[in-house]
Amino acid sequence: MRVMDFRSLESDCAADTKLVILNDVSATKKAAKEEAANRFRRLHTASLSHDLRTPLNSVISSNELAAQHLPPQHRQLLHVSIASCRFLLTLVDDILDLSKIEVGKIDIEKSAFDLRECIRDVVGVVEVQALLKKLQI
Repeated sequence: MRVMDFRSLESDCAADTKLVILNDVSATKKAAKEEAANRFRRLHTASLSHDLRTPLNSVISSNELAAQHLPPQHRQLLHVSIASCRFLLTLVDDILDLSKIEVGKIDIEKSAFDLRECIRDVVGVVEVQALLKKLQI
């Protein structure tokens, strides 16, 4: 490999010599592709979130309305459905939070919750499946 001083380039080269400057743009192209993929993922996640939340909220509202007009034993079944839908909404929110973490836009907040109510909701969700399999909770 020969290193040339550009000031003496003309005197060192023959008349038919051409100077070729190569610039590796593969890293730039890769970064642009990654940014486009991240942008698509953010937009897709937001759209998917909306597409999931809307019907889940509709199911919750319908079940809450129907539960008002049913005897207590049937009302409990709808409450399981409502709890399951709320759990799915929480999962959708968690997925959105993960996408926010990726772009560094997450706010962490503390919130109080009733642990017993949370456990009751989880048991209610799996109770029907357990009974069908003749399992005791």
